[in-house]
Amino acid sequence: MKKQKDQDLGPTKAEKISVFADSIKYEILHAFGVPLYFVWDYSQWEYINFTRMAHARLLYDFLETSEEKRDRRGKRDVVSEDYDFPRKENLLPEQDRSLINTRLFHLSFGRLEYNDDNRAWPSRILENLYEPVVEFMCHIRDSQRWVFRNDDDVSQWDELIGIITSGYELVHARWSLSDGTQNFMFAKGRKLPNGKPSLTPWARIESSPEREINLVLEQLRTIVVER
Repeated sequence: MKKQKDQDLGPTKAEKISVFADSIKYEILHAFGVPLYFVWDYSQWEYINFTRMAHARLLYDFLETSEEKRDRRGKRDVVSEDYDFPRKENLLPEQDRSLINTRLFHLSFGRLEYNDDNRAWPSRILENLYEPVVEFMCHIRDSQRWVFRNDDDVSQWDELIGIITSGYELVHARWSLSDGTQNFMFAKGRKLPNGKPSLTPWARIESSPEREINLVLEQLRTIVVER
């Protein structure tokens, strides 16, 4: 009963800080950012862009769902209004919403409606998120600084805003050292076609990339042996 009463009161300040640190930045980073990748490898294209669509779908819900609707559902969903950021309406055309709601997470005969001409994922699913997400990020930076746990969090947030709004692809990497220390890197990648996040390209190449693949595999084997 006490747990239900606590939920009825809405999320606490401590919960908002924890979710912001652990999840909101994570979702933005993985919707707009990419790891290092080979432009000729379709397998990487599929993995990277499928997961980006999943993160994008979550961010659409975060931005479009009101506190009132969340509470009426009896859910514990996090919404932008938890951070005094007004919800947005109809960010995504219904056609694209159907794509990420149905084609992404459901195996249905509806897929037969698509062919080579209309099967490709449209970059506009990411592009339409750009302005509301940047607006949210600037809102946090300018008026909700209580969500940051320390100065490093503020610096990382500012760096993310800088790269996302630079017109270049956000490239990120994260790794752990043998002593347990975790490190991360943000960097600028390719120049984006219209300055907004887009799907990674998939390019045809003139010859087999077998040599390049073997070099990477050899590097990985070396890392494993050294550890």
